[in-house]
Amino acid sequence: MNGNAHQQGPIVSHEGWQYTAFYTESGEINGAGAPIRNVSLGRRALPDGEWEVMTLRDYAQTKNDPHNVVAIGLSASDGRIHLAFDMHAEPLHYRQSLPGVLEDPAATAWTPELFGPVQDFLEEPGAPVDVVTYPRFVMKPSGGLLLELRKGGSGSGDSLLWDYENGAWEARGVFVSGTSSDTTRPNENAYYNGIQYDGNGRLHATWTWRETPDPVTNHDLMYLYSDDDGRTWHRNDGERAAVTGVDPVRPDTPGVTVWEIPQGSDVGNQEGQWVDQEGRVHVTMRDDDSGVREHVHYFRDLEGTWHQNRTGIAHTGRSKIVTDKMGNAFILTAGLQVLAATSEADYADWRVAREPVAGLGPEPLFDPVLAADQGLLSVFIPEVLPGGFAPSTGVIHVKDFAFSYPVSSLQVSVSGEPAIDASIIVSVRALDEYGNEVGAIDDDDVLITSSDASDVISQREVRLGQAGERRLTVALDGVDVTGYVDLTVPADASEPEPTSTPTVEPTSTPTVDASAEPAPTSTANPSSATATGDLAATGGSSPAPFAIGAAILALLGAVAVVIARARNRAGTR
Repeated sequence: MNGNAHQQGPIVSHEGWQYTAFYTESGEINGAGAPIRNVSLGRRALPDGEWEVMTLRDYAQTKNDPHNVVAIGLSASDGRIHLAFDMHAEPLHYRQSLPGVLEDPAATAWTPELFGPVQDFLEEPGAPVDVVTYPRFVMKPSGGLLLELRKGGSGSGDSLLWDYENGAWEARGVFVSGTSSDTTRPNENAYYNGIQYDGNGRLHATWTWRETPDPVTNHDLMYLYSDDDGRTWHRNDGERAAVTGVDPVRPDTPGVTVWEIPQGSDVGNQEGQWVDQEGRVHVTMRDDDSGVREHVHYFRDLEGTWHQNRTGIAHTGRSKIVTDKMGNAFILTAGLQVLAATSEADYADWRVAREPVAGLGPEPLFDPVLAADQGLLSVFIPEVLPGGFAPSTGVIHVKDFAFSYPVSSLQVSVSGEPAIDASIIVSVRALDEYGNEVGAIDDDDVLITSSDASDVISQREVRLGQAGERRLTVALDGVDVTGYVDLTVPADASEPEPTSTPTVEPTSTPTVDASAEPAPTSTANPSSATATGDLAATGGSSPAPFAIGAAILALLGAVAVVIARARNRAGTR
């Protein structure tokens, strides 16, 4: 029930706080002999606050159906939390919090009284939303919210949008219809890899069609974008494709298919989409066109051309994709296995950067706000017993990672006036190849040497000896890069101030942090290494960086939300 790829948005952040929604078991059994489950919500202060968890016990989930997932959305404009849950071609179940809950979390008690009643409508009572599945909230740049739902069923369904602004929902209507203009064609439905805003406010959507309830009829990769919050949609070439609620996209709408993939190719559905900082659209899917089921990466370049990269890596679970600030791409899949490729190679260099961890679920999800805004990867993944989609152990992990990069140069400066017997303080900043500071430097890791033997050095303090020119060279423990600064000590105080300026000069090729264990193999791309921390622990593991492509993905520490036992089951309809 928790942690499936079709669960659109179980974890999200706002203004330094993170929120998550999931099912927990009450310990009771209903009349059908199934466990009674309730929606629970967790929150914590970032980066490492303790989780607070509340359970909404006034509504019991109706079916033991893994499609009846829970989704969470945040509307920054009025500080509300929104929930949609427990529906598989059934009536909407929706509730929202009081306004202002997001504005001062530390001063707001985390209790069920924050939430209103469960309702089957969005606009007004008496106008229920029915036969819907797969709720997806999309946070708008304005602070409002979009809600996308499928109306209908597998192989025959429409995609509908609602828009939340100024404290009220407004129906936009169908934007992707499963009914063709050619009525002789069978109906279909869209399974989305993602619907996501980029940094410029453009909304991107990709999906695969399904013609019948049988997944073997999945086919093709489709793409649309919208510059007006989903009111009108455009094809890859910029031509208008649809007007929501008036003239939707249909299976036979021309120009919407960006990659043809035939039925019977074992195409996955509801995998991953991400838009990088440059505006490239990335999609991760699967097929068996090569004779084996493998992860396949597609991306739309900055000129609007779509490309396919076959990874050659076996597909073990539906995946998600994310990029770092330089556009390097990472596929997250079963057991938190990580695949990586670099933007420099146009993503033709896919490889396994991290092996899967036994006991972690097959379909990891992550916080899109932290990934987009801060470059942090906060992964939501349940523990499972052996066997893939096996019963949960009752633990959900939220594992936090950060992208960092090898030190490329040291920036050295001094404070204090150079003079005989005077002391100066040496400062050093470690920079990556993009000029970003890598992190704080411990004094014990700094080694300073002087070309003048009369100088006395104590950590970062240098007591200058005799007059004359000298070079102070700075190295860091475990980093094969040095920097230096040139100084002139005048013979007496009347002589002018030194005219030299600090310089920065790497003296050797940067290497991966020594704390990372080298991988068994290497390529012409930046080094790789495996994490040394215990990622299966429920919390408190030490930071353990490992390189992925050009980046080092550092484990900041794992925290867990402990829940009652739940089940993950295969199949998507």
